[in-house]
This record gives sequence, structure tokens and C-alpha cells, in this order.
Amino acid sequence: MLFGLHLIGIYRFKFLNRQYSVGISPKKKGIGISFLMGIAFAFGWTPCIGPILSTILTLASVEETLTEGVLLLTFYSLGLGVPFIISSFLVDGLIKLIKNFGSKYKYVEISMGVIMIFTGFAFIFGWVEEGAFYLLENFSILSKFGI
Repeated sequence: MLFGLHLIGIYRFKFLNRQYSVGISPKKKGIGISFLMGIAFAFGWTPCIGPILSTILTLASVEETLTEGVLLLTFYSLGLGVPFIISSFLVDGLIKLIKNFGSKYKYVEISMGVIMIFTGFAFIFGWVEEGAFYLLENFSILSKFGI
């Protein structure tokens, strides 16, 4: 919720606005720079991917058949990899889109802040659990995806 307040602009935490970067010259391309970028990318994504991947691996290990476990991991891999593959083909257009998006960034930031604050309240007041039970009661097919 505090991060949501920061995004909206109600209270700014200075340490959240710091940016650290490594200046890499376009002339220094090569396998070494690619390797370092891969390490940096993996380091940044590990907290996001780790819990989800461990959950999918746990679910896959308790499935009744090997095929069901492989299917779970296949869809996880597709969901993770396909957007990267598509964006690699569209990278030039994506760079132009990002540059033109700068003026609308503030609206996205405020929207994400409101969503984060709402999510915080949802956890505090138990709305997440109520919503989950509502979905399970009204859409019984969803129960096949849980443990």
C-alpha cells in the first residue's frame, strides 16, 4: 500500500526514485556483454519467477500422470517465452512505441498505484479469499487448477 501511495504521488519515498545503471557503449557488443546482461536479467527476475516456477513444479510433481505434469510445465514455458519471442521480432516498433508512450506514463503509474492500494486493502479485509471462494463456487472448473 505504501508503494501504491508512492506511485500515486501522495507520499514520495526518495530511495524508490534512485536509479543505478551501467553505461555500456554500443561499440562494446559481444558475447561477454550478452552474458552480463543475461546475468543481470536473471538476477532481476528471480524473485518474480522463482515462487511461480516452484509452485508449477510442485503441481506437476503431484499430477496423476506424467503427461499432465508436462502439460503444466509446457504452458508455463509458453506463457513465459512466447512474449519474448514475439517482442524480439517487433523490437523496432516496440522501441518507437515506448518512446511515444512517455507522455502517458504518469497515467499508468497512477493507475498502478490505485490498483496496489486496492490490493492491499483486499488482503487486509479478506476480499481476496472471498473472491476466490466466489469464483470456485460459481465457476467449478477452476477447482481443477488448485491443489
